[in-house]
Amino acid sequence: MLDSPVPPPGPPGPFGTMAWLRATVSRFAEGETHARRRALVEARLAALDPAALQVAARAAARASGGDATGGDAMLRGGDATGGGATGSGVPREYLPVAVLAAATGVDGDVVDDVRTVAAAYQPGTDAPGADEALRRLLERLPAGDEEAVAQHVALLVQACEATAALIRGDDPPVPSTKRLDADGSVIVVDLAGRPFGEGRRACPAKEYALALAEGVNDVR
Repeated sequence: MLDSPVPPPGPPGPFGTMAWLRATVSRFAEGETHARRRALVEARLAALDPAALQVAARAAARASGGDATGGDAMLRGGDATGGGATGSGVPREYLPVAVLAAATGVDGDVVDDVRTVAAAYQPGTDAPGADEALRRLLERLPAGDEEAVAQHVALLVQACEATAALIRGDDPPVPSTKRLDADGSVIVVDLAGRPFGEGRRACPAKEYALALAEGVNDVR
């Protein structure tokens, strides 16, 4: 069932809204559009080194004592003492968001905004202040065309709760996903035993997510 179509994202909206994001990411697209957008995500991932992310996540956890991130300095060639930190007060399980944001050129601490956007990411969901959080996030991302920028947001958002669950030891970290059956009805697909999916929509960031989670969990 994981290779079945995904539920549609709903009607698009103006740039910078959650409706725009859902309609522009690979996660809720099909066919050539999905393939093109997924390739943008894979290209951004290819520019990252999982081992370096793990080192940065470990440094962030050490520098913060589990409460704030110092990973930005490591990613930009600094030391692991907390200089150049992306923010403070970040819960331990969300340190990967800060590290990944810094590694992809995001300017400043965006963890709270990513978490808010993630809470309203799925079609049919909402979270207070999600559109405002998305607009603030977009202001901090490197410039690019709309489709590429949307995939950058998706990379951060889709890593958010999944890596947090890995750090907590949730099994599976993402318990289920949604697909359409032959009649076009939405069904829930259990991900037990295949936590990163499989087939054409398998998570392209498995190695990176595991590296980030392991880096944080190296520091107890």
